[in-house]
This record gives sequence, structure tokens and C-alpha cells, in this order.
Amino acid sequence: MATEGNYGAGSAISLVPNPLGKVAVFNPMTANAGIDYIRNKVPLRLSANHRGRSLATYNAIESRQLYRVARTQVDLKMLYQISKRMDVYLDVNNLLNGYDRQSEFAGGRPS
Repeated sequence: MATEGNYGAGSAISLVPNPLGKVAVFNPMTANAGIDYIRNKVPLRLSANHRGRSLATYNAIESRQLYRVARTQVDLKMLYQISKRMDVYLDVNNLLNGYDRQSEFAGGRPS
């Protein structure tokens, strides 16, 4: 994937040479999947979201480039219909308690 263009006059990204065409905060790898189970008054939904490793901040010195670590998050949503006018629900986000904002420098060094 190639990138080029003027990212704004005076910003650090436009003043630093960028021969590799890296764009900070752009994530080239994302995926979502989910499964629903509906039985009588109790629908369940299990969903997963994957975000690949991506550049968080650009630096001309490659060893100082900061990356967001890849992560997969699993969520669970449940609903129970008490009556036609009343439902009770439970949402559990990040069911596996994975890191959401972990980062590392180029080469996998912890930040």
C-alpha cells in the first residue's frame, strides 16, 4: 500500500521526510465477527473485534516510531424480555480483559 500527499503545512508530518510512506493512526488490518443466538425471550450476541499492529506516532528516526500493539476484543450482550414493554439487558465489554491501549517502539521494544 502506498501513500503520498501534503498532510498540512507546518505540521511535523509534512516537514519530516517520509520515504516509507507510513501514515500515523492508519490501521491497515481490522476485522469484526459476531454470532447471535436467539431462543424464546433470551437473545445472546458474542462479537469479536481485531485491530492489527499500527503506527501511532511517526518519527524520522525509525527506532522512535511508536506502534499500537495488535489486540482482539470479545464482547457479550444478553437481553431478557420481561414483558412487551420491559427488557433487562447485560453488556460485558472486553470479556477476556485484554489490553486496549498497549504500545511499543519499532522492533517490539516496550514503550
